[in-house]
Amino acid sequence: MIDHRDLVLRVLFGTIVVVGASISGAGFSGTFLSLKNIRSGGLMAVQRKYVVYVLECADGTLYTGITTDLPRRLEEHRRGVGAKYTRGRGPFTLRLAEPEMTRSDALRREWEIKRMNRKAKNRLIAEKGVDREAAKKL
Repeated sequence: MIDHRDLVLRVLFGTIVVVGASISGAGFSGTFLSLKNIRSGGLMAVQRKYVVYVLECADGTLYTGITTDLPRRLEEHRRGVGAKYTRGRGPFTLRLAEPEMTRSDALRREWEIKRMNRKAKNRLIAEKGVDREAAKKL
């Protein structure tokens, strides 16, 4: 874990910051995948892309979450080591996936979806949802 003071010192002296570091504090949110010293252009930050997803549980309820790796996260839910809510509620069907978001945008969208009533969620799934046949392949 690199705190913001360590990050600032390393940037000022032009050294390489640890790849894959988790960054927190003073306005940093931990969304950096890597931060490197590039000879030709200074520092480069690569942000992770997040996916907002909605699962339908075997009991008919819907679960909404975010991840950077959807296949891995779906497997975690299937093994029972995902979210506490989904444990014992499988098998699951992926009903919606909205990719290519920043962490901030994904958290905001997740909150919007969680605040929707069931009718609005079903409308969203009908408009943007994953085809049931395609979902079975995941």
